[in-house]
Amino acid sequence: MSRNRPKMDEFTVGLTVLIALVILVGGVLWGKGVRFRARHQTYTVLFPEVYGLKEGSSVLVNGVARGKVGSVKLITEGASVEILLDSDVVIHDDYKVILFSPQLMGGRTISIDPGEGPGRIKPGDLLQGEVPAGVGEVMASSGKVLEELLVLIHQLRTTTARVDSAVLISDIGPRLRNTLADLNNMTSALRVEMAQASLALKVGAEEVAASGQELHALLKTNRPRADSLLIRLNRVSDDMEYATKNVRRFSDALADTTGTIGMLMYSDTLHTQLVRTLSDIDSLVAQLKKEGVKVSIF
Repeated sequence: MSRNRPKMDEFTVGLTVLIALVILVGGVLWGKGVRFRARHQTYTVLFPEVYGLKEGSSVLVNGVARGKVGSVKLITEGASVEILLDSDVVIHDDYKVILFSPQLMGGRTISIDPGEGPGRIKPGDLLQGEVPAGVGEVMASSGKVLEELLVLIHQLRTTTARVDSAVLISDIGPRLRNTLADLNNMTSALRVEMAQASLALKVGAEEVAASGQELHALLKTNRPRADSLLIRLNRVSDDMEYATKNVRRFSDALADTTGTIGMLMYSDTLHTQLVRTLSDIDSLVAQLKKEGVKVSIF
């Protein structure tokens, strides 16, 4: 029994190592999305370039690993990539295939947005892929921008130095300092004036408030008299309106030529008769003065 014990221990250790290897290999395969006994459907995707893409790389569908890269071939238009997708993946006519870098320094991966359009893409059809700007392209373009920015800063420093030297050499510096001093003095004087004006406005506002209070008190005290005065004013207004109507009627009567006053003012006949009557009265008075008045008593 003791002789078989070491063999039993060796068998147990070997079985443990084998199980650990199976678990390790299974975990790696599961992590890479490898499925056994899975049926695949093949598509061909055209890219302008596929730098960093390798055979066996995962293919993501809406962010989930549902296939892998089969083969990569060089063609005239760029590169042709054969992808193997799970049989239950459906690609619509508004699909989108992008080649991107999931990590900063890692390889590239194909990501597919299957879309939701009414039409479907059949297995074996040709798909068009896109290659957005990656980290390398962005860093290259940022390097160019940085170089241009450095050149601009250098030019700005040169211009500033020239302006400073011109100010120091010419008499612009003293004039500029004098102007700034004048502006400072003017600002101080303006502050004083504003303070005085603010004080005057405050005093004026207080006086207006006091006058308003006095007027309110006066109106409150003399309100009955004011009401009586308003009543009298209303009566005077009514009397004036009545007098105005009478004056208008008298004016209308004067303008009417059929009335007595109108005829007296506008009729020539009445004027002639009046003149004739006055002449006869004058003749009668003259005769009475000449012959006298004879009175006989019967």
